[in-house]
Amino acid sequence: MSEASPLPSGIVTFVLTDIESSTKLLRRLGDRYPEVLERHLAVMRDAWARHGGREMDSVGDSVLVAFPEASAALRACAEAQRTLAAVPWPPGGEVRVRMGVHSGLAAPRDGRYVALTVHQAARVMSAAHGGQVLVSSDSVALLSATHDIAIVPVGRYRLRDFDEPVQLFQLSELDADHRFPGVRALPADGHNLVAPPTSFVGRDDEVDDVVDALVSGRLVTL
Repeated sequence: MSEASPLPSGIVTFVLTDIESSTKLLRRLGDRYPEVLERHLAVMRDAWARHGGREMDSVGDSVLVAFPEASAALRACAEAQRTLAAVPWPPGGEVRVRMGVHSGLAAPRDGRYVALTVHQAARVMSAAHGGQVLVSSDSVALLSATHDIAIVPVGRYRLRDFDEPVQLFQLSELDADHRFPGVRALPADGHNLVAPPTSFVGRDDEVDDVVDALVSGRLVTL
């Protein structure tokens, strides 16, 4: 995708990246950190460009990229992770990047995106570990019948900025040794937390029926 091409609009797939333990990495590397940071950015930018992504923002070690297609975003993430893993980083300076992929409605305005989808993509990314690519079910639903993208479900989780629990997936080809710990988020299933109460709204007829039933009996089964 050329720099002059329009930014994707409508259903957009966003990729958010972040270096795991970047502060510790900075302390270990000192003056060498900026060079390592730039090298990791160059690797990822090459992958974004090869798969039609547009880098929208880069603050510190965090990067936001927009893609018109979810499949292109996942291929770019897989390529970037493979290349990053093969880079001969300096001793004590291995760079492990977590990546989150999420799709939703968004439209550019003045060359940038201000959309809930961007915030949600950041939440997906923050649940990942270094070297891992987590993908929301919204992005998975957009994938066409491709055989070069291998994903596996990792469970349903409660993430900030999402109204309901999110089914997350990961690129399985990056986890051949099963090295990733559990997702860094609260599981939606298999815990003893009480679900948030919901109000009984818009059921006036049902409420009246219950009231009438209570008049004639002490016990009412709903």
